[in-house]
Amino acid sequence: MKVLIVSGGNPPKKDIFLEEMKSSDILIGADRGCETYFKYGFVPHYALGDFDSIDDFYKDKLEGINVLKFNSEKDNTDSEIALLKAIELKADKICILGVTGTRLDHVLGNLGLLNIALKNNIECYIRDSNNLILLTNKDIVLEDKGYKYISFQAFGNDVEGFSIIGAKYEVENNILSFGEGKFISNEFLDNKKINIKFKKGKILIIYSKD
Repeated sequence: MKVLIVSGGNPPKKDIFLEEMKSSDILIGADRGCETYFKYGFVPHYALGDFDSIDDFYKDKLEGINVLKFNSEKDNTDSEIALLKAIELKADKICILGVTGTRLDHVLGNLGLLNIALKNNIECYIRDSNNLILLTNKDIVLEDKGYKYISFQAFGNDVEGFSIIGAKYEVENNILSFGEGKFISNEFLDNKKINIKFKKGKILIIYSKD
């Protein structure tokens, strides 16, 4: 079961929203993320958060929806609460929109949502107009999704035995550390597939375009 979460960061463009929504079984709006559903003519199954940032015009539209309201002084962000709800609903795939934007602290925290999903063996990814981000702790074959670049960062501790096979820039048995620039802006070749192999760690995979 796929769950779509839309949060209150930069709202997704309509084409991205519709693409993800049409393949989703459950729709969750996290606080101001509910506005995205309403603006595009849809209603989420669940609306949750402290609702401190949603416009009053849209608050009236929450009536009749499964609303889970939380105190603004809480330990979890609205996006994390939405993710935990998706896990509770037995999601096996989660797409998160609206979690990038001007608040870098929130962006970094939202990358941690991928780790929570990974610990629960759930496929999860973040999308915006320029990026597709996922996290893996095992070897993976990546397919070309139409983005110009693909980059890799360690999540937490160093990644050991890191190899990139089939990309424009290949590496074999390297150490991947957070913040290193040499694994940024790689590219797919004509075969449209890249093999990632490693022995230990977690890797953030970032498809991106300008």
